[in-house]
Amino acid sequence: MEIEVPEHPITTWKEFFIHMGTIVLGVLIAISFEQTVEWMHHRHQRHQLVEDMHDEAEENIRIIEEDTRLLHQELATLRSVADRLNSARVNKGYISIDLANELNPQSQVENMTSPSRGTWAVARNAGLVPLLKHEQARIYTRLDFEAEQELKAEDEATLRYNDLGAILDTHQATGGSRYQLRFSVADRDLASQKLHSYMMAQSVVLTRLGFWKGASEAVVHGVKTEEEMMPYLAEAVKKAAP
Repeated sequence: MEIEVPEHPITTWKEFFIHMGTIVLGVLIAISFEQTVEWMHHRHQRHQLVEDMHDEAEENIRIIEEDTRLLHQELATLRSVADRLNSARVNKGYISIDLANELNPQSQVENMTSPSRGTWAVARNAGLVPLLKHEQARIYTRLDFEAEQELKAEDEATLRYNDLGAILDTHQATGGSRYQLRFSVADRDLASQKLHSYMMAQSVVLTRLGFWKGASEAVVHGVKTEEEMMPYLAEAVKKAAP
């Protein structure tokens, strides 16, 4: 703000106080205007963040529903594989089995799409979280927590999948495809254990997807507190159960 020098010399106390009063009033108006502009800017940022979180949650619900459907299909397939492994006939101490129809490269999980959690991360990095009311920030923090837990479950399932793949890769039948397998009884039992471990890990992913979906539904429906999210989480997990 620029303070102008009076055109004429100040010769009385009255003129002095009038001049000083004008300066003070101008400063107060400038500060008030600046604060109003800042408040309006923060209000717009807060409104945009709430809208973006709503839109992301809405899109994630659609993605999670499709991923849940694919995981249910995969688990059904894996149960079939487990049954075939455990009931396969032993011939001269070995078991031969072709799992090409079940364990093909285009499995259901490879068609899954990861939901997004980028909006909240961007908001944190940009320092926008303090613009929200405390309860609203808690709701979004809980949503992000559920997303993080699901991603951790996916990482664990990937490790279990790699363990299973290592067993399959070392037991390919001579001259056969990757899924034409030949096991000793002991190795068949080990493969069954690895398969069971992978199935359990995928079941955890299903549960964590349910939590993420429930939290997303709570955000879309505009809950006011973290406690109001709980029924959404419980119902979504119940529906997602393997």
